[in-house]
Amino acid sequence: MTAAKAYIILGAAGSGRYEILADLLSGVPASGRVTVCVPAAERNRADATALGSGESHVWATWTWDDGEIDTEVPEGTTHFFFVTEGLRNPVDQIEALSHWLPENGVEPARILTVVHCRLAQENPGLDKWYDACIHFSDYVLLNRREGVSEKWIRGFRERYGKAFYPCIFEPVKKGRIKNPALVLDPLPRRLSHLFDGDTEGEPEEAVAETTDPYLVRLPSGKRDREIPDIGDYAGSGQSV
Repeated sequence: MTAAKAYIILGAAGSGRYEILADLLSGVPASGRVTVCVPAAERNRADATALGSGESHVWATWTWDDGEIDTEVPEGTTHFFFVTEGLRNPVDQIEALSHWLPENGVEPARILTVVHCRLAQENPGLDKWYDACIHFSDYVLLNRREGVSEKWIRGFRERYGKAFYPCIFEPVKKGRIKNPALVLDPLPRRLSHLFDGDTEGEPEEAVAETTDPYLVRLPSGKRDREIPDIGDYAGSGQSV
């Protein structure tokens, strides 16, 4: 049986992840069997979006259990959409997923970051937070652009372009993506090699954890590359 393909969605609470996810689902082939896995902490808010309106996908929830992802993949799933928790450290969640996916027979297809442009423009301190998300991402979707200057958006994109990030940047308009099927194309375009296969005979886990700079920890236990606490910027009252 072919392994399910995982699509991981990063982004802060309030960035519009679920309306974008609803649009992404239209890019799945008719023969696909979709599971949408959302954080238990966000399930009620996710239901308020178009995702809760009788679509033919399967709902699942996940919980955070002592640094690990706790959920299951329904049998027969071909496309597994995993939404990270919008108020939790994205690096911690990505690290946990790097273990959980192979343990559950799921192949990483693409990692997407939904950018809350207004929040990012108003809070330059979030640059390092988005740097971390985009480091792991194949596609970056620029959302919540109302009231945001084109100069800022251009500068945001150019900063990653000058650093030779291979991921694709695309503006979102009213929660819609130009070509959902193209976004779901599993061809990797991410800077990180965390989810790459074994190339030198070592276990994938060992190779990835020694090479990805965002996973390196100091003797104190803190990460070498610390990022801001997103909860200081996107509070619990934010929409999904």
